[in-house]
Amino acid sequence: MILLRTTKITDEKHLVRVIEYKPELLTDEEKQDGYLVEDIPVPQNIVGKIAELYYNPQSNELWYEYIDRPLTTDEIANQKLQENEQRLA
Repeated sequence: MILLRTTKITDEKHLVRVIEYKPELLTDEEKQDGYLVEDIPVPQNIVGKIAELYYNPQSNELWYEYIDRPLTTDEIANQKLQENEQRLA
């Protein structure tokens, strides 16, 4: 089992802020404000996006929402290279 510590946004949407992969090492007090889940989905790797994990404690559903982030210098270089290749094709 995996323990999630969340910040409540709404009753049905909590932002996951901490993932405890070994909850058996925690005290009962430390476990009481978390939610146990079987597994966590793998986020998509999207250029220019950060994956934020959310949890619905009513349905036990996990999902990602993707927010914009600045591109790295490598990502900018790759983007320009692809644009140049498309112009030459």
